[in-house]
Amino acid sequence: KDLLGGRITFQEAAQGFVEVNRTLPTPTVYVRRYPGKTELERASWQLIAYLRTGRQDQNHALADEMECTLISESVQN
Repeated sequence: KDLLGGRITFQEAAQGFVEVNRTLPTPTVYVRRYPGKTELERASWQLIAYLRTGRQDQNHALADEMECTLISESVQN
């Protein structure tokens, strides 16, 4: 809700996923299914997947926008 409400950035929300993942008993098993070279990049993909589970068009639009951003950044690196 904070992300969709504009109270936090996408990166802050993804960092929140990193922090939660670190508390899981076996986080690497679950998180490694997402692409990325860093914890934050994998958490960003995880956040996109989470947004897509929402039923609001706003969730899907933000997920699409962030996916394009991540793909663009990975091509540049």
